[in-house]
Amino acid sequence: MSDGRRKIIDRIEERRRAAAARATDLSAAPKKSSRWSMPFAGLHRAIVQFEPYGIVLAVLGLILTFGTIILDLEDQQSERIFKAWEILALDHKNINNSSAKRQALEFLNRKYEGLFCSATIVTPIIELLNGNQSRKCLIPAKSKETFPYLDARNTSLGWVSLPRAILYRAVFTNATLSWADLTGAYLVEANLSGADLSEANLRVANLRGASLIDADLSGAYLIEAYLGGANLRGARLSGANLRRANLTGANLSGADLKGVRLSSALGLTDAQLKSACGVPAALPPGLPTPPPCAE
Repeated sequence: MSDGRRKIIDRIEERRRAAAARATDLSAAPKKSSRWSMPFAGLHRAIVQFEPYGIVLAVLGLILTFGTIILDLEDQQSERIFKAWEILALDHKNINNSSAKRQALEFLNRKYEGLFCSATIVTPIIELLNGNQSRKCLIPAKSKETFPYLDARNTSLGWVSLPRAILYRAVFTNATLSWADLTGAYLVEANLSGADLSEANLRVANLRGASLIDADLSGAYLIEAYLGGANLRGARLSGANLRRANLTGANLSGADLKGVRLSSALGLTDAQLKSACGVPAALPPGLPTPPPCAE
């Protein structure tokens, strides 16, 4: 190998060693921190240290928020019930109240089952929130209200849904109850004189002693209804269905029975039919046909 080539190789090797030495010195030298690195490093260490506590606090916050919502639901329900009763107490002479009264009646007649009613779930949470041990469900239940002596005279309640409503001695004189759902309603001694009950569903309703003088019951469903002692004087029953209805002691004087289905009706007597008018669509065997109604 010539001297010139050897010198070149030695020079390259020398430069490589020098570069390696500089790299070693740089890695061993202490790093200088910038003016911003220290605060952020401290913040990072604090976050890492307190992260588990933050998760616990977040969970507790969610539980308290959920509890507040649950308690607020109970307050809202109580307020709605109070306002519904206030609406029912409004002046019955104001026809503009009819729609509000219909909604109030339907709301109060509903029953809601509570949710999350297990004692193992409810008791510790209720104790934590407000100590109300009488409450059995997290989502509050709502019981069915009753309406004895309700005054709904002259009220327009067409299509109202009040199945199995307790309406003892309620006053519906001249009210509109056409197409109403009163299935199984308790209307004992209620005053329905002059009321429009056309096409209403009164199946298995209890109308014992009720006043239905001059009421419009045309096309109504009174299947298995109890009308014992009811006053149906002058009532229009044309096309109504009274199959298996109990009419023991009912006053049918002047009642229009044209097209009424009275097959298997209970308690009907000759005297009752003779005091009524109109030819029924069906009669129990052996009973006379009422005279035609005067034009």
